Amino acid sequence: MPDYPPKESTAPFGGRTFDRIAAGYDLAGAVITLGRSRAWLRGAARVAAEGYPPSPRCLDIATGTGAFAFELTRVLPDAAVTGLDVSAAMIREAVSGRDRRGLRDRVGLLEADALALPFSDRSFDLVVSAYLLRNVGDLPGAFAGMARVTRPGGRIVATDLTPPRDGNLPGRMARWYLGRVAPLIGGLLTGDTEAYRYLAASVPDFASAEEIAELMRTAGLIDVGFRRYALGTMALHWARRP
Repeated sequence: MPDYPPKESTAPFGGRTFDRIAAGYDLAGAVITLGRSRAWLRGAARVAAEGYPPSPRCLDIATGTGAFAFELTRVLPDAAVTGLDVSAAMIREAVSGRDRRGLRDRVGLLEADALALPFSDRSFDLVVSAYLLRNVGDLPGAFAGMARVTRPGGRIVATDLTPPRDGNLPGRMARWYLGRVAPLIGGLLTGDTEAYRYLAASVPDFASAEEIAELMRTAGLIDVGFRRYALGTMALHWARRP
């Protein structure tokens, strides 16, 4: 599939934070999650692929290094996947990973803004994202854009960190780990501790899984559901465009 020319970002957080950590992002994620990050994406891809016929058109928003897009090609062998990200450095990492895997004819990549999707209405059968929601700045706008580019009957699937519950031991441990340990690991492996402090700080005040589900309904999506996993620190949401 062809790549696309860069687009100027209008996202509130821009791509600079992620530009700085792109080279070590996958390794840092694997270490911080104790080796579970790829398995979580694989599980999300399986949920996204449920019930799909051959050859769906898929969009991965905030594709980062392309990990979710690559997992989609595993579970949907005939899918055509487009991945976009606001970070130019992340897209360069994704292009490198794609070409190493021999997926150039199946995965197209572009630098673009999640709040200004450069696609026509009803362009995709499946729209997915991983770790987009905390960073997009305008959640209602993001879901409206996802709904716009999804065909009627198509699905939207999003996975991200979710605020751990305070009232139990796993929740307290997760808050401590995200706030204290994750920035140290991320800084050691990418050279940018501040970026991982920001990522950790974005979790406690983020919308709950229930609030995210309600935002999806407000965007006009139906059959909305979600599940928590990873000791309640992650949430996987899904919905369908009517």
